[in-house]
Amino acid sequence: MRSPTLLISAALVLLGSAFPVAADDTGPLTTQYSLRSWSGGDGITLGSIRSLAQTPDGFLWLASTAGLVRFDGFRFASTDLFDGDVDLPQTQARAVYVGRDGSLWVGYGEGHGVFRIHSGAVRDVHLRNQFPGLVNSIIEDRAGTVWVAHDNGLMRRRGGDWSAVALPTGSDKAVYDVYEDGAGTIWLSTPDGLYRRRSDDIFEVVLENPGVAREISEDGSGGIWTTDQNIAFRRAGEKPPATHFEGRGMSVLHDRRGDLWVATIGQGLWRVQQAGKRAVVEKLTVREGLTSDEVGGLFEDRDGNIWAGSIQGLNRLTPHKVRSIAELGLVNAVAIEPSGTVLAGTTTGLVRLDENSAQATLTRRVVATGAFRTLHRARNGTVWGSNTEGIFQVVDGRFALVPTLGVALTQVTSIASGPNNTLWLSDSTVGLARLTQSRHLERFPQVRGEMGRPPQLLFVDRDAQLWMAFPSGRLQVRSRDGRLRWYGEEDGLGHRQLFMITQDRGGDIWVGGNAGISRLQRGRFQTLSFAEASVERAVVAFAEDDADDIWIAVAFVGIVHATAADVRAAFDNPANGLRYRLFTPSDGTAGWPDNAIGSGNGILTTADATLWFVTGRGLTVLDPRNMRSAWNSRPEAPRIMGVYANERRYTTLAGTALPPETTRVRIDYTQVNLASSDRARFRYRLDGFDSDWVESTRRQAVYTNLPPGDYRFRVQAAPNRGSWGDEEAQWRFTVEPMFYQTRGFYLLAALFVMLASGSVWRLRVGRLRREVAAVFAERLRLSREIHDTLLQSLVGVSLQLDALAHEMTESTGQPAARAVSMRKQLEDYIREARESIWDLRSSKLSDQGLVGALGETGERLTTGKLRFTMRVTGTPRPCPADLERHVLRIAHEAITNTVRHSGARRVDLELAYQGSQLHLRVVDDGCGLVAGAPAPGHYGLLGMRERAEDAGGQLSIESRPGSGVAVFAEFPLTASA
Repeated sequence: MRSPTLLISAALVLLGSAFPVAADDTGPLTTQYSLRSWSGGDGITLGSIRSLAQTPDGFLWLASTAGLVRFDGFRFASTDLFDGDVDLPQTQARAVYVGRDGSLWVGYGEGHGVFRIHSGAVRDVHLRNQFPGLVNSIIEDRAGTVWVAHDNGLMRRRGGDWSAVALPTGSDKAVYDVYEDGAGTIWLSTPDGLYRRRSDDIFEVVLENPGVAREISEDGSGGIWTTDQNIAFRRAGEKPPATHFEGRGMSVLHDRRGDLWVATIGQGLWRVQQAGKRAVVEKLTVREGLTSDEVGGLFEDRDGNIWAGSIQGLNRLTPHKVRSIAELGLVNAVAIEPSGTVLAGTTTGLVRLDENSAQATLTRRVVATGAFRTLHRARNGTVWGSNTEGIFQVVDGRFALVPTLGVALTQVTSIASGPNNTLWLSDSTVGLARLTQSRHLERFPQVRGEMGRPPQLLFVDRDAQLWMAFPSGRLQVRSRDGRLRWYGEEDGLGHRQLFMITQDRGGDIWVGGNAGISRLQRGRFQTLSFAEASVERAVVAFAEDDADDIWIAVAFVGIVHATAADVRAAFDNPANGLRYRLFTPSDGTAGWPDNAIGSGNGILTTADATLWFVTGRGLTVLDPRNMRSAWNSRPEAPRIMGVYANERRYTTLAGTALPPETTRVRIDYTQVNLASSDRARFRYRLDGFDSDWVESTRRQAVYTNLPPGDYRFRVQAAPNRGSWGDEEAQWRFTVEPMFYQTRGFYLLAALFVMLASGSVWRLRVGRLRREVAAVFAERLRLSREIHDTLLQSLVGVSLQLDALAHEMTESTGQPAARAVSMRKQLEDYIREARESIWDLRSSKLSDQGLVGALGETGERLTTGKLRFTMRVTGTPRPCPADLERHVLRIAHEAITNTVRHSGARRVDLELAYQGSQLHLRVVDDGCGLVAGAPAPGHYGLLGMRERAEDAGGQLSIESRPGSGVAVFAEFPLTASA
């Protein structure tokens, strides 16, 4: 149903009793509104829509064949609409209405009654099984009484009690509509006519069955209008006009502009406007895009959009916020004469646009033919331009070509003039030129860009400096005294191509290019970008309005409006972006701005502060003063619509606990925008999981396998504005853990692991100790066996040989010498056996470490034989066991050789820890080594080298006869050594 409140605008009394009616099937309706239609979506087929309403939160509600449907401008929903235990009937809904407290009333048929919904839940169910027919209309009057019109009569709820209202035609007759006018009078439409309440329980006939009156509406002057099955619509209390337009009316609506809208059965949607003394009827049908010519419910939302339900779906008429002037051809440039007349330079001619504001008409007149590329108005009011024939000027409305002397121009790309009205031109062949008072063209061949290319755009600032844009994206400035200066990327001007240059009221230079809009301050440019999905969007025109707001034409994006405060904030903090409002063809612009290289004057401001933009299909005109109320209105905040965990719906109240093992969480969110919801952008993040914001247009966030914990979901929106809004929707929730994910379980598990690790460690240590003890026991057994058997036997043989040697000395010298030699060899074997026993039984390394073991070994081997010294450098540190064993054996062998063979008086041992290397040095002062191979059976030197290689090191020996021996060895101090 429609709102019963008085319409704000005071309209003329449309369609008086003696007016003529005219039909205009091709009127300006489609040029003033953008039409969009839906037959359904999101798995819903809308079917027939009979009633519409808008709740305070901005949602549009539809009573349709699919039941009650919610629409946010982007997505339809018919299930999971509300919390609570009461479900809505899954059947056709016929009436929706929003009460004074914001409650949504929904009327059904088939005995389901009327539902009242408030604060996201069904609060009451009324009139269930009270009548079999459909609910047709619901209202709440200013006294708080709720009226329900249905197929079997009229019900009234007063003070909480329902009662049937008696009608003059009987209480069981259908009532199609109930309506309260601005004076508080209740009106009824029935098959028998139109009724008006005269007192509490008495209704009187106003129109008696001239045609079925189905719906009622009130105009701005208080006149009551109804639909009519024969003449579509009529005014109550007056006779039908002598001439009328035939049609079957279904619904009527007066909008805030004073226009009358009529929904018809079979003739589409009509708009009726007063034009002088006659009314003009304009129609929309399926030919223009309606879902059906059989139209039902009508509604105007709070943004001024007209909604029309039909038997095939939903239609929206969005009023254009701007004005478009098309059918001009391809417009290249615009300029304005001192008289206020606008000139448009097109590819086919120069067109003068004369506007008559009193009659709201626009006259178009071709002034000259040909392709007009550039237009420029000098400060003295003269309009200059160029076409295929040369340079021209328009003075006092007269067009005239200007003959020039000197060089011949081929294609002028830009024209500019300064405070002294000096005219500068840029030509694709001639380059930069200046037109003198004598009409002579003076060339400036030295002004060239890269590869000798001339400038594309010219602009003269208030200080008479000439600004020139070159194809490379660089700027050159020529001062009044002829000095030149370049601006480029090193000065913050990061464009590859430039499309416009201008100067604002404060004196700042603005440059538009492929990278956005750039402003020059204190010798450096700063740029704001309009890039979308990494695609650069070029700025092709710029203007200021009387409030210092800026208006920018961005190629293939639209016309951008930003307040002066938002522009300052964006330049102060570019990371936050520019907050702006965008106007596109859906708002009525004549196509999109494009980035075709023109004269750089694709926008002008008229004397009444109206802005004229050059766009793809002509000219787009807008008045900033009439649009500031829409700009200052706050958009709806984003909201979270539903939460689903493992496909089960949960409440969006803060503190919701989701069960353990929740593997999938889906969060639906939206922002209500019934006019341009498809432009909204969103970003969201889940605190406790996401590290940064996630940008999206899906209006849905999905998370899988969230670990147990506390979370906060946040979502922000940027509706038709560049930067993100200040408001955000939040939802706090918790994912409960399984028992094995709780802190207590983790503590018990940690304690168990510690106990188990301790037990395993003790078992391992015990096992290692037993293994080591067994090894040492075996070594001791072997040493005893060698000592008690082999060694004792060798000693006995040695004693016998010694005795034999003494006996033989007395008799024969040669056998005695052989016996002595055998005894010496046997002593060597005994000594080697004893060393093997020492090796098996020694535990010096484990007891004393490498340094102590080396010292003990050296003292033991040299005591009483020669002098031994030992020196350690660096900080001793633990080494791998195998490395220490090899070092000790090499030192033992070297000292033993010194004692046995060198005849030395002293031996020195040095052990050095240097970084990642271990160095061993053993030096004596003996006789040195004799050149040649070692004696047979003696492999000590070879063994030392093999031990060094096994330890990952290397060994060298230095010696000269009579100079002693030096043994050097070095090893890496690594675990692999």
